[in-house]
Amino acid sequence: MDELLEECKKTYGEAEGLRIFSTIMPGILGDFTKMLRQAGIDTDINEEYKIDDGIHSVKLSGKRHSDGRMEMHAHLI
Repeated sequence: MDELLEECKKTYGEAEGLRIFSTIMPGILGDFTKMLRQAGIDTDINEEYKIDDGIHSVKLSGKRHSDGRMEMHAHLI
C-alpha cells in the first residue's frame, strides 16, 4: 500500500494524493477485499475502479490462497 500512496502523490501532488489515498482508497480496497473473500480458492480477481477525477483509475488484482492468505496488487493508471 505504500507504493500505491506514492503513486497517488506522484500523480496528484503531495496534498491531493494523500487526500485521495486516505478518503477514497479505503472504500475501494474494502470492496476489493470483500470480493477476494468471496472468490474461490486460487481464482484470479481483477477489477478497475475510476477515481472521482474521471481521468485515473485504480487497477487491482489478487487471489485468495488455500491457507487463507490474500494476495493483492494495486496500481494507479
